[in-house]
Amino acid sequence: MTSFSRSVALALVLGVGPLYACGGSDSGGGGGEAGSTGTQQPSAGGAGGTGGTGGSGGTGGTGGSGGTGGTGGSTAEPDVPPELAFSDPPVANLADGVRFAEAVPYGPDPAQVMDVFLPESGTPTAAVFFFHGGGFTGGSRTTAYSGSASALRQVTDAGVAWIGVDYRLLQDPGVETEGVIKSLRDCQRSLQFVRRWADVFNLDPERVGVYGGSAGAGTSLWLAFHDDMAIPGGGDMVARASTRPLAAAANSTQSTYDVMRWAPDVFADSYAYVTNDLLLSQAQLRAMIVRFYGLDGALVNDADGIAAALETPEMVAYRADVDMLALMSSDDPGAYIQNTGPNSAPTDASFDLLHHPLHAMALRDRAAAVGAELEADIPAYNIDSSTSAMGFLLDRLVP
Repeated sequence: MTSFSRSVALALVLGVGPLYACGGSDSGGGGGEAGSTGTQQPSAGGAGGTGGTGGSGGTGGTGGSGGTGGTGGSTAEPDVPPELAFSDPPVANLADGVRFAEAVPYGPDPAQVMDVFLPESGTPTAAVFFFHGGGFTGGSRTTAYSGSASALRQVTDAGVAWIGVDYRLLQDPGVETEGVIKSLRDCQRSLQFVRRWADVFNLDPERVGVYGGSAGAGTSLWLAFHDDMAIPGGGDMVARASTRPLAAAANSTQSTYDVMRWAPDVFADSYAYVTNDLLLSQAQLRAMIVRFYGLDGALVNDADGIAAALETPEMVAYRADVDMLALMSSDDPGAYIQNTGPNSAPTDASFDLLHHPLHAMALRDRAAAVGAELEADIPAYNIDSSTSAMGFLLDRLVP
C-alpha cells in the first residue's frame, strides 16, 4: 500500500465514530502561575506548577521520573469543611448502611463536584475514586450507576467508599486555552480535598485507590505515576495533601498524554508507517490535539504549525508533565491495566487509535524496564490477569 493510500485509509477509519468520545466502558467495571518548566494548577485554589519531568527514554528505556512541584503562589480557597447532605442512593440494593451524598463540591466551578457513597463503619474506611471517561469532552460520574453498577457494588460491599468525580471538560478547539491539564488537575484536587477532610468522610487518607475508563483510566495512571504534587508548606490546606494513591486501575487506557509519542513509541514497532506526519494529516486528530493542549484555534488546519507549536519549550514541558510513560518509576504505587480491544491494523475498520492494546503493551514494557509493579490484561497479546480491576484495588485497600 502506498503512503497516500495508507493516509486515506486511516482517515476513513478515524471517521467511523466520534474520535473525542474516547470510549471504553467505565460503567461497570486557573490558580497560581506555573513554575518555570511547569504547567498550570487548577483555579480551585491550586498552587504553583509542577516541575519538568525527566527524559522518557522510549517505552523500553529508563527515562527519568517526574520532577517535583513548584511553589508558585495562588490565592487559597477558604478552608471550610464540606457539608454532606445524605439522600437516597441512585443505585438500589446496596449493602446495608451505605449513605449517599450527591454533588459534593470540591472546588468553586459547578463542574467540580463528586458523588460519595460511604459505608457504615465505626472506623475510617478506604476509598476508591472513580474518574469517568469521555475523551475529556463528555461523560459523567453517573455512568458508574448504569447497568448492574457492578464495580460500585463490589467496592461498597467490601466496606470501601466510592467517590465518583466530575471535572471541567475541554471546550471546542480554539476556545479551550488550558487543555487536558485542566481536567487532570481537577481530579488531583478532588483527591486532595477528600484527604484534607478525611475525618468528615470517615476515610483513611492513606488507603485511597483510583480507577477509571479511557480518559478516566489515563487520569488514574497520571496520578499514580506522577511524583507527589502536594505543596507541604503552602497556604492552601487542600494543596498540602498528597496526590499519590495507594493503587490504580485503568480500563481501556491511553499510554501517555504526550500524543506525539503515540506513533514512535506505541505503534511504530508494529505499524512502521504510522508516523506523526501521518497522524497530523488527519483533520480530526489535528482538532483533537489543538483542543487537548489548548493551542491557537488557527492551527486546526495547519499540521506544520501544530508540530512547531508542540516543540516550544512551554509545550515540551507541558507534554512531559502528562507523559505517563516517562513519569513511571519503580517507587510508584501498583497499577492494573486492561485493554481488551482487538489488535487491529490502522487500515482496519475496527482500528481504535485511543484504546488500542498497543497502549497497554507500551505501559507493560515500560514497567518492566523501570521495575514498576503493573498487572496487565491484554487478551489480544495473550496476556491475561487472574484478577479484575476492582479485585486488584481491593486487595491493596482492604487489610
